[in-house]
Amino acid sequence: MPALVKLRGERSNIVKQYIQFIQDKEKQLLDLIKEVVEIESPTSLKEQNDLLGEIISNLFINYTGGTIEKVKNDQYGNHLIGTVGDGDEQILLVGHFDTVHPIDTLKHNSYRLKEGKIFGPGIYDMKAGLIQGIFALHALVELNGLGNKRIKFIFNADEEVGSPTSKEILINEAKNSKVAFVLEPSFGQEGAIKMERKGVGTYTIKAYGKSAHAGNAPEEGENAIEEISRQVIRLQELNDFKRGITVNCGVIHGGTTKNTIPDFAELKIDVRVSTMEDLNEIDTFITQITPFNSKIKVSIEGGFTRPPMESSLQTEELYKRAKQFMEIQANLPLPRASVGGASDGNIISQYVPTLDGLGAVGDGAHTLEEYIYKEHLVPRTALLAALIAIA
Repeated sequence: MPALVKLRGERSNIVKQYIQFIQDKEKQLLDLIKEVVEIESPTSLKEQNDLLGEIISNLFINYTGGTIEKVKNDQYGNHLIGTVGDGDEQILLVGHFDTVHPIDTLKHNSYRLKEGKIFGPGIYDMKAGLIQGIFALHALVELNGLGNKRIKFIFNADEEVGSPTSKEILINEAKNSKVAFVLEPSFGQEGAIKMERKGVGTYTIKAYGKSAHAGNAPEEGENAIEEISRQVIRLQELNDFKRGITVNCGVIHGGTTKNTIPDFAELKIDVRVSTMEDLNEIDTFITQITPFNSKIKVSIEGGFTRPPMESSLQTEELYKRAKQFMEIQANLPLPRASVGGASDGNIISQYVPTLDGLGAVGDGAHTLEEYIYKEHLVPRTALLAALIAIA
């Protein structure tokens, strides 16, 4: 982990000047958010994501004067790496343009402004955040705020499925960066910064027993469902909410007919932990599970796909400065939160001080009522610009 981040070059009204610049261009900001929201981009549809990627590339180049590197991907949409500036200090911005919403979700949650809320599929998670990032860079370029910095902006096309093909890109750029800002949506109605995120693990346990006729020869069978059921009880006992450990045995498959002793059953488990210490403890426990019935074999697959994002001295310093900016210069609160959901922040925070949740303020992620608050767009975008300027 790099040495403590030194925040320097502050000016008493740094956020205010960016607010004024972005406020004057609010209509452009809103128009661009509408444009990217109305191009639906479920992760599984590469063609749609590549279409949106081309538009994002053009917006990035036009508004920042930077360049775009396209990382071709056969399975998901092509990933994009934008670069602005040629200084010695690299700052990393991260966001994704794939969504969980299937095509034609716009028919059920159209882009619209209603009572201060702007609705649309993926607007909160996290297409508005992408445009906020581009506009923050636009403000920095126009107001000569980049200084001796090089900004890398990763636009990821597979985050909603765990970033399997973008993980190495994220790690490589994080290793070369001084600080990172993740433009995922904030938390709660006041727009809390996400300071900690739980690590996420996915495991599958399979039990192999022996089938038999449940009426004529039940004694000859070995019930795989019974074995899995006993494993469920064992695993659920690992829950420790005070420590932030959650183990959810969420899906069970097994059996063929009601009068057949089942010779196979399968259990899928979701695990969340707050610290690396807990990750190692839980992973060791699950991967070393043995069967209750010695005549049944069990196999364990899976593991942690994202480590926990833990706070550090560096991120505490960054948050403290961001909070001061918002409260004093924008007259808005900036609380903090620890959340159970994961993001690319989990990955990059292992290599670089990271603030997450710097994107839009709203609610309804992954639902048909997804929305953002219009009033927060300008000050949140200005905050990002200020944080980049003084990083």
